[in-house]
Amino acid sequence: MLKSATLLLSALAAGLAITGSSQAATCKVNFIQGANGALLTGHSRKAARQNALVVWETKVVASVGPQWSRWEISHNRSLECFRNKARRWKCTARAQPCKG
Repeated sequence: MLKSATLLLSALAAGLAITGSSQAATCKVNFIQGANGALLTGHSRKAARQNALVVWETKVVASVGPQWSRWEISHNRSLECFRNKARRWKCTARAQPCKG
């Protein structure tokens, strides 16, 4: 117990980000959102999801840089899909970009 408390205090004193995983991640406060183009990639849910993630990653690279564009480590992720009136899939990826 004393050893983990000491490690925690040392990490806080050093200003490190602490997460629930073994890796520390630094995350942006603002969310970035990307959506697929339903007309082009909405024929299947899988294609729409993949395209929404590509759009999210592209927007992250353009706004904060490539080191922040890993969906797998981003925080507060959401990837929501629905079918529009034309029966095409529309997906939106939204998350706080992280690096680490």
